[in-house]
Amino acid sequence: MVAMPINIIERFQSQVEKHASRLAVDTAERSLTYSELHSWSDTMAARVLSETQNATCCSDTVMLLLEQSAEMVAAIVGVLKSGKAYLPLDSSYPVERLRTISDASKSKLLLTNTENLACAEAVMSLTEGVTVVNLDELANNVAFVSRMAISPEQLAYVMYTSGSTGRPKGVTQDHRNILHFVRSYSNLLKITSSDRIALVTSYAHTVSAIDIFSALLNGATILPYDVSAKGDLIAFAAWLREMEVSVLHTVPSLFRYVVDAMPQDRALEAVRLVILGGEEVTRQDFERYQRHFSDDCVLVNLFGSSEMFIASAFLMDKASEATKNTMPIGYPLDGVEMIILDEASEPVGAFGVGEITYRSEYVTPGYWADEAELAKHYVADPIGRTGFVFRSGDRGRILPDGCIEYLGRQDHQVKLRGNRIELREVEQALGKHPEIDSCVVTVSHNHMDENELSAFYVLVDGDVNSNQDDLSTWLGECLPDYMIPTHFVKLAELPLTPNGKIDRNALSPSDERLGAAPYEAPRDETEERLAEIWQEVLEIKHVGVKDNFFRLGGHSLAAMNVTNRTYDVFEIELTLEDIFDHQNVAELAMVVKQKQQEMASIDDILTDIESDVL
Repeated sequence: MVAMPINIIERFQSQVEKHASRLAVDTAERSLTYSELHSWSDTMAARVLSETQNATCCSDTVMLLLEQSAEMVAAIVGVLKSGKAYLPLDSSYPVERLRTISDASKSKLLLTNTENLACAEAVMSLTEGVTVVNLDELANNVAFVSRMAISPEQLAYVMYTSGSTGRPKGVTQDHRNILHFVRSYSNLLKITSSDRIALVTSYAHTVSAIDIFSALLNGATILPYDVSAKGDLIAFAAWLREMEVSVLHTVPSLFRYVVDAMPQDRALEAVRLVILGGEEVTRQDFERYQRHFSDDCVLVNLFGSSEMFIASAFLMDKASEATKNTMPIGYPLDGVEMIILDEASEPVGAFGVGEITYRSEYVTPGYWADEAELAKHYVADPIGRTGFVFRSGDRGRILPDGCIEYLGRQDHQVKLRGNRIELREVEQALGKHPEIDSCVVTVSHNHMDENELSAFYVLVDGDVNSNQDDLSTWLGECLPDYMIPTHFVKLAELPLTPNGKIDRNALSPSDERLGAAPYEAPRDETEERLAEIWQEVLEIKHVGVKDNFFRLGGHSLAAMNVTNRTYDVFEIELTLEDIFDHQNVAELAMVVKQKQQEMASIDDILTDIESDVL
C-alpha cells in the first residue's frame, strides 16, 4: 500500500516525479513545467530559509505581494517548501489596509517583485524590522532545498478577510485540511493531470487555494488570469476558448457578465466543469450554462467558507431541471457533516430552517493571533453530546434527502461579488470620519438583483456638507473598492425600534435613482448612445448625463461590459480607467469624441501614405 502524503509538498513532489515535463503553470508571460516550477520554487525556498534563520526575521508566516502570475504560484510553493505559511496581500487594496494586515500578522518577511516593489515599500514604510525581497533579483541558479520536516498540522496559509471587530481577520488552514479537501474535491469532480484550470480569483481569497492546489496536487495545469487588470470580458471569454480551459471556477456575478458578453452562437466547448461559488446560484445562471457550454459540461454549485474551505457541492448537467429560483448548495463532502440547528441549538428535521453547523475534523485551526475568536463559533455537540460543532452563521434548510438549501446570513456578514464583508467593519471605518456622529451600513438587492451596500449617517454638525464623493474617497483610503457603499444617505437621526435599537429594516433604499444627480437629458448623439449603453448594462430606464455610474449601481464588472458595448457602438477602445476617471456620461462622451478624432487623424495619415505610395 502506498503511504499517503502527510503534507502539500510531499504530494507536489510526487507530481513532479510523474509529470516533470507537463505544464504546471501557463500564462501569456511565462509558462513552467513541473520540473521548472520545482526548481524555481527551490530557489525561493532557499532565500526564505536564509532570511528567516536570521533572528531579527524569524517568522512563521511569509507575506507575498505579487500579481496573478507564474511567479506568484512559484512563490507559494517556495514558501511552503521552507516550512512557512504564506500570507497573500492583494495589491489592489489600499496601502493602509495592507499595512493593517501586515501589522496584525507580525510577519517579518515580504516577497515581492519589481512590478509591486513601490507598493511593498509604501506598505512597509512605517513598519520596522520587515525584510523586503525582490524576487526578480534572485539568481537563476537552482538552490537545493532538503526536505523540511513539515507536519500535517503545520499552517499552510493565513488569509485575511473582513472582521466583525472592525479589523481584518486572519483565517488559517493547515496542510492536513487542504490535502483532505483537495482529495475529496478531486475525486468528486474527477480532476486529473489532463485538466487546465483557470485561476481568476485573487490569490488572497480562499477560492484561489482550491484552484491552485487542485491543479498542482493532481499534475494538472493552472492558468492565472487577472480579469480586472485586463478589463475586457470578451477578451476573457476568448482566452478561455484559446487556452482550452477545462475547469472554470468563479463567482456567479463574473460568470453572468462574461457569458452575457459572449455572442449567442458561441460556446466554450473545452470547459467540462463550470464551478460557481461565493454567491447564490440562480435559475438564470443554469440557463446561461445550458446555452453556452457543451453537453458534456457539468455545472457545480460549490459551497464553503474561509473556515470550512469546502463544505458541500451540488452538481447539475444539461438534463437537470431548475425547479426553484436558486440552486441548492447540495450535499456535504467527505469528512463534513452539516447540521441545521434551531435557536435552541437543537437539530431540525426535514424542511426545518436554522443555522448551518459543521461537525468535522477539518474546520480551520483558528484565526491568526486571535484564539478567542474561534471559541465564539463553537458550541457543544447537540447530537453526540461530546465535543463541539462549528456554527457558521449561515442559514439553511434541510430537505428529506439530506440536500441543503442556503437561506442567507443570520448576522451582519454579507457576500458581494464573492467577497466576504462584515458590515461592522465598514461602519467602524466610516464612523472614524471626523464629521460623522453615527452611521449604519445595510445590504439590499438592487434592480439587477445584486447585493449592494448603502450607508446611512448622521453628522456631528448638521451644517457640514459631507457628500458622497468625499465619503467614498475617504473610505477608499482604508477599504477595498468592494467594501465601499454604493449609496450614502444623510439623515437627521437614525430610526430606532421600540426597544431602542437601530431599525435596519427601515433603512433599505428602494429608489433606483437614489444618489443620482438631477436628471439632465443627453445633448447630442454621442451622449445619447452612451446613455443607452449605461441603461442596457445597468438595467435602468433613464440615465442622465450627470449621473454617476457607480451611484447607479455600477462596479468594475459592469464597467467592463460598458467598454465592450462602447467598442461595438463607436469602434473605439475605452479602458476601465476611462470610466473610473470619467464617471458620468457627459465626461465620458468627451473621451469618446477625443478618441474618435485621434482615430480619424490616424486614418487621414494612413490615407496620405497610401496615396504617396501609389
